[in-house]
Amino acid sequence: MKAIVKTKREYGKVEIKDVPIICDLNSYELLIDVESAAICGSDIHSYEYVPSSYFIKIPVILGHEFSGVVKAVGKEVKRFKIGDVNHGGFIK
Repeated sequence: MKAIVKTKREYGKVEIKDVPIICDLNSYELLIDVESAAICGSDIHSYEYVPSSYFIKIPVILGHEFSGVVKAVGKEVKRFKIGDVNHGGFIK
């Protein structure tokens, strides 16, 4: 899959990279097929590498504001099932 990756601890320094899809979920994880995404303020802070983002471990994939369809669930996940639709943090 394509991902925006912060690659260095300085202003800018992001790359679009091909990264593997991790299908080996832990017990409490979901795999969501992302259909849309947005930019969060923390993504901008990471891009600009302002002091509040210095704790970030580099490299890091940016982006956590998204919606999509649940494709897989960990064995301990109870609230969600394959096929559920996520719209901005809410599963329907």
